[in-house]
Amino acid sequence: MEANEVKQFLLHLAECASKITLPGFRTSIKVTDKSLDSFFDPVTDIDLRTEKAIANEIKIRFPEHGISGEEYGAVGSQERWSWIIDPIDGTRSFISGMPTWGTLIGLLFEGKPVYGMMSQPFVGDCFIGGAGVSELYNAEGSQVLKARPTSNLSESILFSTTPEMFQSGAESDCFTNLAKKVKMTRFGADCYGYCLLASGFVDLVVESNLKYCDIAPLVPIIEASGGAVSHWDGNSVKAGGQVVAASTLELLDQALELLVSAS
Repeated sequence: MEANEVKQFLLHLAECASKITLPGFRTSIKVTDKSLDSFFDPVTDIDLRTEKAIANEIKIRFPEHGISGEEYGAVGSQERWSWIIDPIDGTRSFISGMPTWGTLIGLLFEGKPVYGMMSQPFVGDCFIGGAGVSELYNAEGSQVLKARPTSNLSESILFSTTPEMFQSGAESDCFTNLAKKVKMTRFGADCYGYCLLASGFVDLVVESNLKYCDIAPLVPIIEASGGAVSHWDGNSVKAGGQVVAASTLELLDQALELLVSAS
């Protein structure tokens, strides 16, 4: 598939999603907890309607492609080309009025993410990565993104959504040890944190308990900016779970040394 064709279609999908998400943001909406354990996992009607709208657009444009969504599951996901959707990544932020949530959409070839998008319509940012280029689209136009060349933990800014996601003692201990080595740690960024890494503002993002749809669309954005992503054990993130993203391979290796014991 041609890079420009994919990028234009992703921008179209971002616009379609924003027509549903934006009117519901910072309004009183019904929230359902879909968790099977003590970790609150909210979903709203806006999540459901947004995913359905995105999936319908994909079916019209690429009827032969598979689709896998967080809320409705997979249809034809074994096809060579398939799409993965998280309609609102960061629903906790969405229902709290925090503009760090985003719509995530990824295009996979034989299961590997090759293009990805994160759209935050309230801020007006849309990040797209693939074919060796990571870009930010907003009202000012477009710009190529480059992760910064940080090579030492002591110089790094570390992001994570919440310490609550580290549900085992080993995970929490490993994250705490890593946080002691970096310059600064911040919480609450959701998917936006990964895009800030690709933009050159953040050096590390470390999280756990992720679904594949939470990270797959972000992989091309990070990698095309010069960053790297892996599981805490150093393997790919094809199953989600424990994820670490770094602005350089050197920094990734240093982080993995402190995280691998909990993988």
